[in-house]
Amino acid sequence: MEHFSGEQPLNFTPIETEKYYRLREIMDKYFAVDNVALKGDAIKFAFSAMTGARRAAAYEFAATGFKLSLVMGKDGRGIGSLEVFKGPTAETRRKENIKAVLLFAATLVSTTFAGWVFSTSMYEAGHTRGIWVGAFSFSISLLLILGAHESGHYFASLRYGIDASPPYFIPFPSIIGTMGAVIRIRSPIPDKDAAVRLGISGPLAGFIVAVPFFIAGVLLSRPVPASDVQGDMIMFGNSIFTSVVGGLLIKVPEGQHLFFHPMAIAAWVGIFVTGLNLIPVGQFDGGHLARALLGDMRFRYLCWILIVGMAVMGRFWHGWYVWSLIGYLITVRGIPPTMNEGKPVSQASKIWAAVGLILFVLCFMPVPIKIV
Repeated sequence: MEHFSGEQPLNFTPIETEKYYRLREIMDKYFAVDNVALKGDAIKFAFSAMTGARRAAAYEFAATGFKLSLVMGKDGRGIGSLEVFKGPTAETRRKENIKAVLLFAATLVSTTFAGWVFSTSMYEAGHTRGIWVGAFSFSISLLLILGAHESGHYFASLRYGIDASPPYFIPFPSIIGTMGAVIRIRSPIPDKDAAVRLGISGPLAGFIVAVPFFIAGVLLSRPVPASDVQGDMIMFGNSIFTSVVGGLLIKVPEGQHLFFHPMAIAAWVGIFVTGLNLIPVGQFDGGHLARALLGDMRFRYLCWILIVGMAVMGRFWHGWYVWSLIGYLITVRGIPPTMNEGKPVSQASKIWAAVGLILFVLCFMPVPIKIV
């Protein structure tokens, strides 16, 4: 394991030398390195033992723009390979686009069915003209809101040279017909400013699109006497935004409930997702904002405080137990550092982070759903 066959000696230009020393720092931090050499476009190193966690090493190498691969022997010795991150091929991108279109079509079907369920009860109560009108008003509104959220992330990625997949919608047989949408970030984030813009872009875009749908949906909703409700009724919780804006748009008389139009339900989901994503934990959007401003160690302390806080809130809504567990899992996994951790956060990014905090306060729902 002391030598490689067919390698070239290390021969860096002065500009590359600084990056090599940073890579060597990381190697020595996580491995007992025996030998380092170039092999083609890759940097290879032999080691006699690992002295740190593999995932943490991969994150630090990624922050310099390199992908780590390891071949381990039973005796703990092995060979590591560092390759520069490369974007997907044209064929891979074509397959990704086809996959994105197919998932969107499937999610349109699943959310339309969910909207049909919501619309049926409203139609039977005589509060809408047609079931399918309500069904499509739910699915189209929801997909536009979720699509705006992920598109915000996607275009921010393009702006900062971050390689990302197209938005993938996730069809799921649930009350709303989907588990949302995601994009895959495939390359390191350049610096903390880029992390802030990436974190705020999705929630802000989704919220901006959700607002007009919420206003229109509430205006189309109808108050109904509580005595007219047969069986259990889903009560959608309020955030500061939905409470204030909803209260200004429509007055619900004493002893009545507001029968939400399907469009209002779609907008409510979008606002709930905005608040949820901005929780400053792990790799949530709010986590990217908080880590950029607080630094890694203080951010980890905040994560643990909020994980415990969500577990306590589970007494009032059991869903917080699930989100506490998710928060724990992604906090343990950690957030990869940016490629330039030493660059300070700009004043503009601090303002965007403040916008994210305000948005979180406006959209957060302590008790999102309850059954009456």
